This record gives sequence, structure tokens and C-alpha cells, in this order.
Amino acid sequence: RGDSSSLPLHIPQYKSAVRPDSLRVLIILASNDNIAKFQSNGQKEELLSKLPKKTTVLNMIHGGNHAGFGSYDTASKKSKLNIDGERDIPLEVQHIEACSQTVHFLLRY
Repeated sequence: RGDSSSLPLHIPQYKSAVRPDSLRVLIILASNDNIAKFQSNGQKEELLSKLPKKTTVLNMIHGGNHAGFGSYDTASKKSKLNIDGERDIPLEVQHIEACSQTVHFLLRY
């Protein structure tokens, strides 16, 4: 779990100021993300078990990658240490999908 290719499974323990049942959690992953990904279904289930069931949403952007959640200059695209997967969709499509999923989540919860 200490490597950079797995999601952190540490969920902070909240004090009385925050009720766990009032938390709203949106997790957006990308299918070609080789940096923030679950190593196993068990790892995914472990994380989800620590979050509120009724207000946690896990979505996937198919064809997206880790870098597609941001905007980077062209120099970083040429990095020799690129451990991310290849994006199969245009950057703009991944941005629109991430924004759309976020807006939908915020309006719903």
C-alpha cells in the first residue's frame, strides 16, 4: 500500500463536529489511470466499507487517465518517467465528463 499506484485506504476519524452520515463522497476514477487505481476488488470494497453507503458514489471515466484530471504543459507529456496509462479520449472529453459527474453529484446530494 505504500507505493504510488494504489489509492490511500486511510479514512480520517472525524470528531463530533462532523457526523459521518452527513458526508457526501464522490470518487471519480479513470479506466486507464495507472497511478490512482484499486489493486484488487477487495481493496475497493475495503475503502467503500469505510464510507457512508447512501451518499458515496464511485464513477469511472472510460478511456481517461490520471493526467486527464488536470491540465499540464507539453513538457510534462514528454517526461521519461511516465507511469500513467494512455488516454483513449480527448482531454476535453475527460474534463467535461469529470465536471458533469461532479455537477450531477452536487445537485443530487
